[in-house]
Amino acid sequence: MWRRSPSKSERGFTLIEATISMTLLVVVLVLSLAFLFSMRAFAQRQELFASPRQTARRAMDYVSYYVRGATDMNVRANNPNALNMYYSVKSGSNFVDQQTTFNNVTNATYADLGTDLINMAKPTGTLLIPIIDWPGFQHAANVRFSFDLGCPDSDLNMELFKEMTGYIPGSNPSASGLLTLVDDTGQWAYYQITNYLESGNHDNCEPHTGSGWEGSTGPEIHVTNTPGQSDGINPPAGQPTLVNPKLATIAYISFRVKNGQLQQRTGLFDINNPDAGYVSLLDDVEDLQIAYILNDGTIWNSASQSIVGGDGVPAQGGWPPGVAQASEDVSGLRVTVTARSDELPATLLKRARYNRPAAEDRAAGAADRRFHYRLTTTVMLRNRILGS
Repeated sequence: MWRRSPSKSERGFTLIEATISMTLLVVVLVLSLAFLFSMRAFAQRQELFASPRQTARRAMDYVSYYVRGATDMNVRANNPNALNMYYSVKSGSNFVDQQTTFNNVTNATYADLGTDLINMAKPTGTLLIPIIDWPGFQHAANVRFSFDLGCPDSDLNMELFKEMTGYIPGSNPSASGLLTLVDDTGQWAYYQITNYLESGNHDNCEPHTGSGWEGSTGPEIHVTNTPGQSDGINPPAGQPTLVNPKLATIAYISFRVKNGQLQQRTGLFDINNPDAGYVSLLDDVEDLQIAYILNDGTIWNSASQSIVGGDGVPAQGGWPPGVAQASEDVSGLRVTVTARSDELPATLLKRARYNRPAAEDRAAGAADRRFHYRLTTTVMLRNRILGS
């Protein structure tokens, strides 16, 4: 069938239409890509903006949980060891006091410079476990505990005893974590089981007879403590004399910030092995600050007043001398956690314009290209405010 060829004007008009269509398509694509990149940049910025808030909340929830539960487990006296500031290590015939809690760390091997490091006691149960035959002296080689929580099942009883005394799996010989003995007068001492004597406790729910078990009338668990194998530490000022002590079911825990991570250790901080036992909990935590609330209502190591003398933390057991604030007078803590985002790329932020905010007695940081978020809460020590 014959078709008429388009005229020159018709061909020109068709070309114009095609050009306009192509131009419109290019404009739509450019606008779409610009919108896409803009939304991507916005989403990336929002993610970086929100991340330090989430990190700070998670860190605060975790730390404040342990602060709230820190306990003395001592009904006879206001034991000052719910918050541990110092302990004593025997060196020859002398006792050397060693710091465990720090305000604004100045030694980078301990924690990130300027951050705080804190140690506290945490309960592993609610019992004071009686000792059947306390032979005197803190490092008694043989001790028998009256314990029947799992009886009449001796295996269960042993497992519960291990759980409540912080048994360290795989230790050889079997050992516990650092424990506390509290006596009738409110005195206390550190203690560590260095052998649970597995074979000798297979029938621990039954009364024992024979040499070394005189006076046995009921379920009991026999353990030993070998001073050379224990942590070998004492309360500040040295080893106390205990009267009819009982085992408090508490362990110790330490928190610090190092390498931009919130870290935790089961046991007390050791300046001679500063990294021993610490595990990382959260990345991008850049500050931990602790202010001490005394029972007279004053708050120390805040922006307005810091503890003067000693090492900038409350004194414990009279050490160091001359410090007016004492750990036994602390009824609560004001805890501040600061978290940060990853560094913003140059496409989102061309120059450093943000900084770590000031917290308590620590000044603000230098300008950087990170978002920061500071979170503060006040936590009262539960057993201190109840008057125990």
